[in-house]
Amino acid sequence: MNNSKRAGQLETILDKKQLSTLFQIIFSLKERKVFGYEALARGPRKSELHEPVTLFAYAFKKGRLQALDKISSSLALHRFKRAKRTEKIFINLSPDSVTSFADEMETLLIQGEVQGVSPEKIVIEITEHFPSEDVSRLISALDTYRAMGVEVAIDDFGAGYSGMRQWLDIEPDYVKLDGHFVHNVNKDNKKRLFMESVKSLTDKLGCKLIVEGVETKEEFGFVSDLGVDLVQGYFIGYPEPLGC
Repeated sequence: MNNSKRAGQLETILDKKQLSTLFQIIFSLKERKVFGYEALARGPRKSELHEPVTLFAYAFKKGRLQALDKISSSLALHRFKRAKRTEKIFINLSPDSVTSFADEMETLLIQGEVQGVSPEKIVIEITEHFPSEDVSRLISALDTYRAMGVEVAIDDFGAGYSGMRQWLDIEPDYVKLDGHFVHNVNKDNKKRLFMESVKSLTDKLGCKLIVEGVETKEEFGFVSDLGVDLVQGYFIGYPEPLGC
């Protein structure tokens, strides 16, 4: 598809809010129940912008990521409320989106509370794929949301270049370890050592570790033996629309 046609598709998606929302389980091993759901946006099924990686990367390239974040997060909250779930909802936002539409985000949180999703049920996931150029503004914005009861997670930890610095600066409530590190961890001693180190750090720094990308019984067994509480991945459950 040529660039102009793809750009046209993106604008149509934004103008008509042509986004579906899937929800993937985050499971608590200690409590043996669903802890929360990560909201995952998808473009129209027959579009080249259907897959989230392509969709959000292209929106970033065209300077439309903040608009996409705003629409996808609003739809996710509305659909989560409509599904009448009582667990936490994890919403992905880029750092620049967090800092650039603070007023709109506050309105969105208030609307969510009115709709039955209180701020205490919302976790903002900050992705490493779109790094922030102004960490102080990001921290200030996150502090505003935290004052309302919202929690914060670092998403895809280990996939970017500034993960450890971001972790220390933001002081997240959750660290979501990128699925690369759990893939075949039962066969890779370096990955085992890395995951053990991350688990130790989360314990010492007072945040919760969520291991993403758990896809096999062996990976699940290792994570469980390591003492990790929160896990996510195809072995736990595929993303689904929650009847929305």
